[in-house]
Amino acid sequence: MSTTISRNGQRASRSLSQDMTISLILLIALVMLALFAAGYYFRSNDMRQEIESTADQYISNLADILAVPLWTFDENGIRQAGSVFAQNELVSSVRIRDHRGRLLFELAKPDDGARQVERQRDILFENQRIGTAHITLTLAPFERSLRLFTATMVAAFSVVVVVLALSTGLFLRVFLARPFRELTEGMNRLADGRFSGEFKRPRHLELDEIMRNFRAMAIRVQSREAALEAEVQERKKAEERYAVAVRGANDGIWDWDLNTDEVYYSPRWKGIIGFAEHEFPHDVEEWKKRIHPDDLEAVVNAHQNLMAGLTDEMNLEYRLRHKHGSYRWIHARGASLKDDSEEPLRIAGAITDVTQRKQAERQLRKSEEMYRSLIETTSEGYLMLDPHANIRGSNKAFRDMLGYSRIEIEGHRPMDFMAEQDSQIFGNLIAQLDASPHQQGEFTFRRREGDDVNVLASATTMYRSDGEVKGCFVLFTNITDRKRMENQLRHQAMHDPLTGLANRTLCMDRLTRALERARRRDDYNFALIFVDLDRFKIINDSLGHNVGDSLLIEVSRRLEDSVRELDTVSRFGGDEFIVLLEELQSPRKAVQVVKRMRRRLRHPYNLDGHEIQVSASLGIVLGPVQADNAEEVLRFSNLAMHRAKTAGRDRFKVFSNRLLEHAVQLMTLENDMDTAMAEGQFFLNYQPIVQVDGEQKLFAFEALARWRHPERGIIPPSEFIAVAEETGQITDLGLWVLNEACQTMVHWRKTIPGAKDVYVSVNISGKQFAQADLIGKIRRILRRTGMPANRLKLEITETAIMQNAAQATNTLRMLKNLGITLAVDDFGTGYSSMSYLQKLPLDHLKIDLSFVQMLDAGPENVEIVKAIINLAHTLGLQVVAEGVERPEHQRTLLELGCEYFQGYLYSRPVSSQEAEQFIKTKDILPLAG
Repeated sequence: MSTTISRNGQRASRSLSQDMTISLILLIALVMLALFAAGYYFRSNDMRQEIESTADQYISNLADILAVPLWTFDENGIRQAGSVFAQNELVSSVRIRDHRGRLLFELAKPDDGARQVERQRDILFENQRIGTAHITLTLAPFERSLRLFTATMVAAFSVVVVVLALSTGLFLRVFLARPFRELTEGMNRLADGRFSGEFKRPRHLELDEIMRNFRAMAIRVQSREAALEAEVQERKKAEERYAVAVRGANDGIWDWDLNTDEVYYSPRWKGIIGFAEHEFPHDVEEWKKRIHPDDLEAVVNAHQNLMAGLTDEMNLEYRLRHKHGSYRWIHARGASLKDDSEEPLRIAGAITDVTQRKQAERQLRKSEEMYRSLIETTSEGYLMLDPHANIRGSNKAFRDMLGYSRIEIEGHRPMDFMAEQDSQIFGNLIAQLDASPHQQGEFTFRRREGDDVNVLASATTMYRSDGEVKGCFVLFTNITDRKRMENQLRHQAMHDPLTGLANRTLCMDRLTRALERARRRDDYNFALIFVDLDRFKIINDSLGHNVGDSLLIEVSRRLEDSVRELDTVSRFGGDEFIVLLEELQSPRKAVQVVKRMRRRLRHPYNLDGHEIQVSASLGIVLGPVQADNAEEVLRFSNLAMHRAKTAGRDRFKVFSNRLLEHAVQLMTLENDMDTAMAEGQFFLNYQPIVQVDGEQKLFAFEALARWRHPERGIIPPSEFIAVAEETGQITDLGLWVLNEACQTMVHWRKTIPGAKDVYVSVNISGKQFAQADLIGKIRRILRRTGMPANRLKLEITETAIMQNAAQATNTLRMLKNLGITLAVDDFGTGYSSMSYLQKLPLDHLKIDLSFVQMLDAGPENVEIVKAIINLAHTLGLQVVAEGVERPEHQRTLLELGCEYFQGYLYSRPVSSQEAEQFIKTKDILPLAG
């Protein structure tokens, strides 16, 4: 649109079409810029996430690959793994340290100046930290790609803006110039007051709407002028009504014009001090003489401050002499009215005669003095509080009760001298006085000397004459002696008389409250520990109950020393203790407390000349826990304690839902196993053990127990063997397996010629191996079945042997003297002592299947198996590898020198009839696949 001339002849300097063109271009530019920023953000974010994900993947792969080389101290493997990762163009540096922080490998590329992403992860082997891997990735490719993306977007943005600027400018200049000229003509006519519509109306709806609105605005201005005239008339009437109100008001009104120094006094103002209109003095000095000498300075200062603009309001009371000579109390209020420069123009205000109120206040003070004298002489403590619970008065009895002076008490709040919990309760009691004027409660004050004072508080609300709350007064009765006696009785009812610990009642009460807090608060952690002394009955029976009682007392002291003051240690009965830990930062803290307890409980006890050592089995429940009540939590901890005691005493177990399910399953299977033994539900399967020496030959069968349950079908050994171990039924089951295997083998030897060279292998459980009469039971089975001892092989786990290595050595030698072949089973899963292992009369060493099945995972696993085989050969033992499932397993084991093989590559466990076919065919071929 071209430049136009305004009505006053001035030339317009701006074009609307140009402004709209620029605005539209700027809007489009902003949209494009926003799209560019969004694209840049999402692109950079995607690329950043990609490099972060790559870094996480690299460090995870590096940590997994380094686990075995670092565990076996394979320096070449460590360097090879680190070098492989360092060859990647994204990798800037690789560092590998062992668990002590020593640097094993480091490779860093030259700094390319780009930002970097770092990752570090612990290297774990069997959940044990053995080292740390650190890797750094460069962001240089990411930054190059981002710069290319930015340049592309900037170029596109520039092209779009130029095209839009040209097209938009052309469009607006064509379609806006003529309509705006028509609008200008119409507006000029409206400005001249011509509303007849003689001008040509704009053809565009928007411009026509502007024109109609402009016409309506002019009409409203005309209407507003009439309204203002009416408002002026109404204001005059209001001023007249105000004058009438002033004359009839009870307060005296005054108005001082500072420019003219004229003062207006209402008739009521004059009447307050007894003057008629014609008697009223106007001299300032005369007025000063009528003000009481004690109040004169305050009145003069208040007026001067208003006049000088130092204050905006005045509010004071003073005495003014009446016409007849008596003084009247005056309540004077005033305010200043200022101009734009904040200079006072006038001062106006009012006065009220408050003589009667002052006389009433004087009488009230006299009554208060009498009341205060009465309060000061009473033996009850007394406090007067304002609406904010600040102490405004106290008597001597209250101050003596706390040992503070008046200055130290008044101005504070009663809650300042209470414990935090009582302070909150007392504050709530005072707050309730608004709804109920009388409140009562028991509280504890802390004296200056530090001891506590128990009081019974009775609070009553005080009101002003207008009904507003003035505060309250509180009477305090000292009930310390009564509370002390109540606490003694409560302590006797809630504590064990022997140890002084909390008893069952108190413990369950606190546990119930801990459960309630855990339901209310998400951050509340607690733990319940069930402590049962091991073999306490032996001490009681051998040394007497006096020593036993002394031991219980000392144990209770050590338990108390192991926990905090807020925790609860209770004696639950006999040699059982319950410890409740509250407000734990994390569940891990409970385990730390348990370890501290065990250390202290193990320390020797010197009692009546006897040195005693005691251990304990502990069950832990970590809260919050899914339990309906405290009794259920206690049952959980008892269950965990018994599990710890079953595991070998001097241990602790943490309760879990799996433990509860296991207990239910244990009871069910325990009952079913009794029936299974009686009804013959158990049967044996046999898995061949082969020897590979140029050809594959049958060497032995391992007898494996199976259970055909009438309802559940075949129950896997992994389920019922563990239950049998825990319940002790493994001893009867183990003897049955040995007897059944020997009978079957004797039958094969009689009916199949090739069976005479075949061994039968039977597992001996840890509980069986620990039995004192094990040798006699085995000898009787061999004699009864006719089984030759030199064709029987017994497999004992490494863990069972090392639980009591000295006793195990004697038992194994007696078995060896019978002619039985002996093997250590599951080797590598326990912790054997080499000094004992070389003394044991063993023939075979059986590698656990977990090592065999990991041969394909990497060369480090091959090295582990190689080390086990070399150790066995050094000790003069032959090696049996179980879990052989693939031809590659057999080939690797043969290269390492393994003699015997067992696994699905040759056969699954089969029935006795199928096993006979293996004996008859003699040669065993590996299964396909």
